[in-house]
Amino acid sequence: MSFLKSMRSVVGAVLAPAKYAGDAASSVAAHMGDKVDEPAIGSVVKHYLIIGAEHTGIYVGDGEIVHWTSDSKVEKCRAGEFKSGFNAALAMSIYVSCRGTEPVGSPQTAQYALSKVGQGEKERGKYNETTNNCHMFVVECLTGGKKCEPRWEEPDEYCKQYLGANKWRVWKGT
Repeated sequence: MSFLKSMRSVVGAVLAPAKYAGDAASSVAAHMGDKVDEPAIGSVVKHYLIIGAEHTGIYVGDGEIVHWTSDSKVEKCRAGEFKSGFNAALAMSIYVSCRGTEPVGSPQTAQYALSKVGQGEKERGKYNETTNNCHMFVVECLTGGKKCEPRWEEPDEYCKQYLGANKWRVWKGT
């Protein structure tokens, strides 16, 4: 099994440039398409970081997002702060999980995320970009506490399965 995991890492590293090019194309398409006024409660939100990586969190209402930070803290913050912790100059916009043109979320997902605010390294371990990161926190929130394997990719398949999301739309004003 460890051989398969190591091969997945190698293949992922080789395919990363193609993924980032696809992310850039998706970003341009999203900026030209329909935008959303505000995410739904429990929407997954994301923004792109340097070299195409993403940072994800859960929208909990009133312009606030809960996310697992690189400082090993689960925090609630405003949209601008969500981007500022990860090189805001390069973060164009925040994207929202949508079904077609409508934001989609889950109040249970938002409640779960809120229940984790204030946790840190003691409760969750040290943040690590590949083995304990924001995407894994989002999956945990979507599934109501189930853990997933370490991942560096955004949790698209979980957004589809748990929210019925099939598109990412730009959040106006972000």
